[in-house]
Amino acid sequence: MSAIQYIFKAETVWLLVIVLFAMLHASPPEVDTISSTTLTGKVMCGYQGWFNAEGDGAGRGFVHWAKQRDSLAPGNAKFDLWPDVSELGAAERFPTGFKLADGRTAEVFSSFKQATVLRHFQWMRDYGIDGAFVQRFITDLRDPAALKHCNTVLENCREGAKRTGRVYAVMYDLSGLGANSVEKVMDDWRTLRTEMRVTEDSAYYGIADVRSSQCGEWDSMTGGAIR
Repeated sequence: MSAIQYIFKAETVWLLVIVLFAMLHASPPEVDTISSTTLTGKVMCGYQGWFNAEGDGAGRGFVHWAKQRDSLAPGNAKFDLWPDVSELGAAERFPTGFKLADGRTAEVFSSFKQATVLRHFQWMRDYGIDGAFVQRFITDLRDPAALKHCNTVLENCREGAKRTGRVYAVMYDLSGLGANSVEKVMDDWRTLRTEMRVTEDSAYYGIADVRSSQCGEWDSMTGGAIR
Protein backbone atom coordinates (compact mmCIF):
# COMPACT_ATOMS: atom_id res chain seq x y z
CA MET A 1 0.00 0.00 0.00
CA SER A 2 1.39 3.39 -1.01
CA ALA A 3 1.61 6.30 1.39
CA ILE A 4 -1.16 8.10 -0.50
CA GLN A 5 -3.46 5.05 -0.30
CA TYR A 6 -2.71 4.68 3.41
CA ILE A 7 -3.51 8.35 4.11
CA PHE A 8 -6.73 8.14 2.07
CA LYS A 9 -7.84 5.00 3.90
CA ALA A 10 -7.04 6.49 7.31
CA GLU A 11 -8.91 9.69 6.52
CA THR A 12 -11.94 7.68 5.34
CA VAL A 13 -12.01 5.70 8.58
CA TRP A 14 -11.81 8.85 10.68
CA LEU A 15 -14.55 10.48 8.60
CA LEU A 16 -16.82 7.50 9.28
CA VAL A 17 -16.04 7.71 12.99
CA ILE A 18 -16.90 11.41 13.06
CA VAL A 19 -20.17 10.84 11.16
CA LEU A 20 -21.23 8.03 13.51
CA PHE A 21 -20.34 10.12 16.56
CA ALA A 22 -22.42 13.01 15.23
CA MET A 23 -25.37 10.70 14.55
CA LEU A 24 -25.26 9.23 18.04
CA HIS A 25 -25.06 12.60 19.75
CA ALA A 26 -27.37 14.59 17.50
CA SER A 27 -30.32 16.28 19.15
CA PRO A 28 -33.67 14.64 18.38
CA PRO A 29 -35.82 16.51 15.87
CA GLU A 30 -38.09 19.08 17.42
CA VAL A 31 -41.80 18.32 17.53
CA ASP A 32 -44.05 21.02 16.07
CA THR A 33 -46.30 21.70 19.05
CA ILE A 34 -49.88 22.82 18.46
CA SER A 35 -51.12 25.64 20.69
CA SER A 36 -53.68 24.48 23.25
CA THR A 37 -55.03 27.98 23.93
CA THR A 38 -57.48 28.29 21.03
CA LEU A 39 -59.51 26.24 18.55
CA THR A 40 -59.27 28.91 15.88
CA GLY A 41 -57.90 27.37 12.70
CA LYS A 42 -57.67 23.91 14.28
CA VAL A 43 -58.59 20.63 12.62
CA MET A 44 -59.81 18.37 15.42
CA CYS A 45 -61.18 14.84 15.35
CA GLY A 46 -63.32 12.79 17.70
CA TYR A 47 -61.43 9.87 19.24
CA GLN A 48 -63.85 7.26 20.54
CA GLY A 49 -61.29 4.64 21.53
CA TRP A 50 -64.03 2.08 22.13
CA PHE A 51 -62.57 -1.00 20.43
CA ASN A 52 -61.40 -4.06 22.34
CA ALA A 53 -60.22 -7.43 21.06
CA GLU A 54 -59.86 -10.83 22.64
CA GLY A 55 -56.33 -11.09 24.01
CA ASP A 56 -55.62 -7.36 24.32
CA GLY A 57 -55.32 -7.53 28.13
CA ALA A 58 -58.57 -5.75 28.93
CA GLY A 59 -60.56 -8.96 29.35
CA ARG A 60 -63.59 -7.56 27.53
CA GLY A 61 -63.64 -9.58 24.32
CA PHE A 62 -64.43 -7.96 20.97
CA VAL A 63 -66.19 -4.83 22.24
CA HIS A 64 -67.70 -2.71 19.46
CA TRP A 65 -66.55 -5.16 16.81
CA ALA A 66 -69.03 -7.95 17.54
CA LYS A 67 -72.66 -8.34 18.57
CA GLN A 68 -71.60 -11.01 21.06
CA ARG A 69 -68.21 -10.16 22.53
CA ASP A 70 -66.84 -13.69 22.82
CA SER A 71 -65.97 -14.01 19.11
CA LEU A 72 -65.70 -12.03 15.89
CA ALA A 73 -66.85 -14.23 13.03
CA PRO A 74 -69.35 -14.22 10.15
CA GLY A 75 -72.83 -13.40 11.43
CA ASN A 76 -71.54 -11.72 14.58
CA ALA A 77 -69.96 -8.50 13.28
CA LYS A 78 -71.44 -5.04 13.82
CA PHE A 79 -69.12 -2.64 12.00
CA ASP A 80 -69.22 -1.36 8.43
CA LEU A 81 -65.64 -1.07 7.22
CA TRP A 82 -62.67 -3.35 7.88
CA PRO A 83 -59.66 -1.52 9.34
CA ASP A 84 -56.34 -1.45 7.54
CA VAL A 85 -53.90 -2.93 10.06
CA SER A 86 -50.97 -3.30 7.67
CA GLU A 87 -48.86 -0.70 9.53
CA LEU A 88 -49.52 -2.19 12.96
CA GLY A 89 -47.03 -4.39 14.77
CA ALA A 90 -47.71 -8.06 15.46
CA ALA A 91 -48.68 -7.33 19.09
CA GLU A 92 -51.27 -4.81 17.91
CA ARG A 93 -53.19 -7.17 15.62
CA PHE A 94 -55.79 -9.65 16.81
CA PRO A 95 -57.12 -12.61 14.78
CA THR A 96 -60.78 -13.06 13.96
CA GLY A 97 -62.93 -15.77 12.43
CA PHE A 98 -62.93 -13.98 9.08
CA LYS A 99 -60.64 -14.74 6.14
CA LEU A 100 -59.15 -12.38 3.60
CA ALA A 101 -59.46 -13.07 -0.13
CA ASP A 102 -55.99 -14.66 -0.16
CA GLY A 103 -56.89 -17.04 2.67
CA ARG A 104 -55.08 -15.23 5.47
CA THR A 105 -56.81 -14.62 8.80
CA ALA A 106 -58.37 -11.16 8.99
CA GLU A 107 -57.20 -9.11 11.97
CA VAL A 108 -58.45 -6.09 13.93
CA PHE A 109 -56.92 -3.66 16.41
CA SER A 110 -57.66 -2.69 20.02
CA SER A 111 -57.87 0.81 21.47
CA PHE A 112 -56.53 -0.65 24.72
CA LYS A 113 -53.01 -1.04 23.26
CA GLN A 114 -50.77 1.95 23.83
CA ALA A 115 -48.72 1.36 20.69
CA THR A 116 -51.84 1.63 18.56
CA VAL A 117 -53.06 4.85 20.17
CA LEU A 118 -49.59 6.40 19.83
CA ARG A 119 -49.61 5.40 16.17
CA HIS A 120 -52.97 7.09 15.67
CA PHE A 121 -51.61 10.33 17.11
CA GLN A 122 -48.56 10.06 14.87
CA TRP A 123 -50.92 9.72 11.90
CA MET A 124 -52.72 12.87 13.10
CA ARG A 125 -49.42 14.71 12.99
CA ASP A 126 -48.47 13.23 9.62
CA TYR A 127 -51.74 14.27 7.99
CA GLY A 128 -52.29 17.69 9.54
CA ILE A 129 -54.83 16.91 12.26
CA ASP A 130 -54.18 19.16 15.24
CA GLY A 131 -55.73 17.11 18.01
CA ALA A 132 -58.56 15.00 19.34
CA PHE A 133 -61.64 15.17 21.51
CA VAL A 134 -61.22 11.98 23.55
CA GLN A 135 -64.69 10.61 24.14
CA ARG A 136 -65.75 9.30 27.50
CA PHE A 137 -68.95 7.28 27.61
CA ILE A 138 -70.98 7.89 30.73
CA THR A 139 -72.52 4.40 30.70
CA ASP A 140 -69.04 2.84 30.78
CA LEU A 141 -68.20 4.56 34.04
CA ARG A 142 -70.56 2.23 35.91
CA ASP A 143 -68.60 -0.91 35.01
CA PRO A 144 -65.10 -1.36 36.53
CA ALA A 145 -63.67 -3.11 33.46
CA ALA A 146 -65.10 -0.50 31.10
CA LEU A 147 -63.87 2.33 33.36
CA LYS A 148 -60.38 0.82 33.33
CA HIS A 149 -60.52 0.75 29.55
CA CYS A 150 -61.64 4.39 29.36
CA ASN A 151 -58.88 5.52 31.72
CA THR A 152 -56.26 3.52 29.83
CA VAL A 153 -57.31 5.02 26.50
CA LEU A 154 -57.23 8.51 28.01
CA GLU A 155 -53.74 7.98 29.44
CA ASN A 156 -52.53 6.70 26.08
CA CYS A 157 -54.03 9.70 24.32
CA ARG A 158 -52.27 12.01 26.77
CA GLU A 159 -48.97 10.34 25.95
CA GLY A 160 -49.70 10.43 22.24
CA ALA A 161 -50.47 14.15 22.35
CA LYS A 162 -47.29 14.80 24.32
CA ARG A 163 -45.05 12.87 21.95
CA THR A 164 -46.48 14.33 18.75
CA GLY A 165 -47.25 17.89 19.81
CA ARG A 166 -51.01 17.43 19.38
CA VAL A 167 -53.72 18.78 21.69
CA TYR A 168 -56.65 16.97 23.28
CA ALA A 169 -59.72 17.49 25.45
CA VAL A 170 -62.22 15.21 27.16
CA MET A 171 -65.65 14.88 25.56
CA TYR A 172 -68.46 13.14 27.41
CA ASP A 173 -71.07 11.06 25.61
CA LEU A 174 -74.18 11.38 27.79
CA SER A 175 -76.24 8.73 26.00
CA GLY A 176 -78.05 6.64 28.62
CA LEU A 177 -77.27 9.00 31.48
CA GLY A 178 -80.84 9.25 32.69
CA ALA A 179 -82.67 12.05 34.44
CA ASN A 180 -81.16 13.82 37.45
CA SER A 181 -77.83 12.02 37.01
CA VAL A 182 -75.53 14.85 35.97
CA GLU A 183 -73.72 14.54 39.32
CA LYS A 184 -72.12 11.37 37.96
CA VAL A 185 -70.52 13.38 35.19
CA MET A 186 -69.37 16.02 37.66
CA ASP A 187 -67.86 13.39 39.96
CA ASP A 188 -65.96 11.80 37.10
CA TRP A 189 -64.70 15.16 35.88
CA ARG A 190 -63.47 15.99 39.38
CA THR A 191 -61.57 12.69 39.39
CA LEU A 192 -59.94 13.50 36.07
CA ARG A 193 -58.90 16.90 37.37
CA THR A 194 -57.76 16.04 40.88
CA GLU A 195 -56.38 12.50 40.48
CA MET A 196 -55.37 12.13 36.83
CA ARG A 197 -54.68 15.90 36.61
CA VAL A 198 -55.50 16.08 32.91
CA THR A 199 -55.98 19.84 32.90
CA GLU A 200 -52.39 20.32 34.01
CA ASP A 201 -51.12 18.87 30.73
CA SER A 202 -49.73 21.52 28.40
CA ALA A 203 -51.47 19.61 25.60
CA TYR A 204 -54.91 19.88 27.21
CA TYR A 205 -57.09 22.31 25.28
CA GLY A 206 -58.07 25.46 27.15
CA ILE A 207 -58.66 29.15 26.56
CA ALA A 208 -56.12 31.48 28.18
CA ASP A 209 -55.09 28.62 30.46
CA VAL A 210 -58.60 28.28 31.96
CA ARG A 211 -58.39 24.57 31.18
CA SER A 212 -60.80 23.42 33.88
CA SER A 213 -63.73 24.86 31.90
CA GLN A 214 -62.93 23.13 28.62
CA CYS A 215 -64.93 19.93 28.68
CA GLY A 216 -66.92 18.79 25.68
CA GLU A 217 -70.22 16.94 25.88
CA TRP A 218 -72.19 14.96 23.31
CA ASP A 219 -75.85 15.90 23.52
CA SER A 220 -77.78 12.63 23.49
CA MET A 221 -81.03 14.44 22.59
CA THR A 222 -79.87 16.55 19.63
CA GLY A 223 -76.99 14.32 18.54
CA GLY A 224 -74.73 17.36 18.44
CA ALA A 225 -71.47 18.26 20.14
CA ILE A 226 -71.86 21.00 22.71
CA ARG A 227 -69.37 22.71 24.96
